[in-house]
Amino acid sequence: MTYENLKDALAEVRDLIVMESKENLIAAKKGGGALEESIKGTPVTEENNTLKFQILMEDYATFVDKGVKGAGGEIKSGK
Repeated sequence: MTYENLKDALAEVRDLIVMESKENLIAAKKGGGALEESIKGTPVTEENNTLKFQILMEDYATFVDKGVKGAGGEIKSGK
């Protein structure tokens, strides 16, 4: 069974997630670097009757998202 319309819709969602993630970095004055460049979406694929894609980025994105500043840095909440 093919799901071409659904694949196209998921590709649009993927692209919006990537675009908004990059815009959020820029708004937080953390854009323009390796993290922003690393944000990419994989192609929409079908496996076992499931459509999927992934959003990939540098591993340290989680720390940036939580507000950690630098190696050994402190989270904005002070913890």
